[in-house]
Amino acid sequence: MGARGRKPLPANIHRIKGTKPRTRDQQETETDLVPVEIPDPPAFLEGYALEEWHEITPELHALGLISRIDRAALAQYCEAWGHYRTAAEELRRRVQEVGFSAYTQETKQGTQRPSVEVDLVRKFWDDARKMLAEFGFTPSARVRVKPNPKETEDDTQAKIAATYFD
Repeated sequence: MGARGRKPLPANIHRIKGTKPRTRDQQETETDLVPVEIPDPPAFLEGYALEEWHEITPELHALGLISRIDRAALAQYCEAWGHYRTAAEELRRRVQEVGFSAYTQETKQGTQRPSVEVDLVRKFWDDARKMLAEFGFTPSARVRVKPNPKETEDDTQAKIAATYFD
């Protein structure tokens, strides 16, 4: 089940509206024990997906928003992004080839509906957009994401030991 209620607004929107943002619980959580590091990309990523991996991981690392355990979720985002780019390029190619009729197709009943290419572009974009929120890539999602401070593996092991063995 997702988070309840409205998505929190970014601080800059609160400033514009003159409203006060909700405060966050600043207690240390289990996620604070996860070291910030860039995982290796999965072997199955290729093309646009691998390109996106290499482009976005340094940014996530700089913000303290990535660790090894994020590998699968990040791969899912990159794969969705790669499919989106491929489908969008194919749709663009078809529009250049046949014109705007590439956006629609006729059904058996004789009505017009979005073409398969349009449906695929929408689906892949929706998949990527959902994963964007997981990493705080949108302004409203960024409010919910708490970056981890950068720390060494030794610092992390010391925190874990102190948490579980003291």
